[in-house]
Amino acid sequence: MRDDVIRHSTQTSLERPEWLDDRLRWFQSLELGVILHWGVYALWDCCESWPIAAGEEWARGDGMRCWNDRDHDIVRFQKDYWDLIEQFNPVHFD
Repeated sequence: MRDDVIRHSTQTSLERPEWLDDRLRWFQSLELGVILHWGVYALWDCCESWPIAAGEEWARGDGMRCWNDRDHDIVRFQKDYWDLIEQFNPVHFD
């Protein structure tokens, strides 16, 4: 792991480390950035955990197969979502 990531991760101060401003200028000069994050939801056709929140209907559209396959049953959907942890194994991700 890069030393600058470790150093920043373990820092307890709310002040920016000296190297951060230079790093941010460098990143902004690229004019394009991509951040990829993934978890159990990568096994389904949905975004992270928004769809499992009962009050967030907007996050469960009829175009989502994982939602349709569970007959729009939020309790079943939530249980099956949490059970995805048994299948999710990023060890061999390339």
